[in-house]
Amino acid sequence: MLAICCGVINGLLEELAWRRTFRANAIGQISFELLGLFFFTLWHVPLYFSHGISFDHDAAGLIGGAFLLATVWTFMTRASNSIGWPIISHMMVNIVGFIPMFAVNFG
Repeated sequence: MLAICCGVINGLLEELAWRRTFRANAIGQISFELLGLFFFTLWHVPLYFSHGISFDHDAAGLIGGAFLLATVWTFMTRASNSIGWPIISHMMVNIVGFIPMFAVNFG
């Protein structure tokens, strides 16, 4: 239950902090949104180095997954002109990823 709550809250807050902020200030420029994608990916690097926490597929799974999904969510936002679908998708991805991560690391 904790993993689900954390996944929902984290997905919502990250999308509001990253995607909404960079989208609102991009003025239609994809380059600025891609800069947000880059920073979002970097945001996950310190998490990888958290002591005592292991992630499926190591850095490729965490950092590479963040990059790949953020790319999809960036283009999803541009296609729909909304961050609603990326928020829902991010929450779902987090729930699917957080349940096993919490079970392995905190179970």
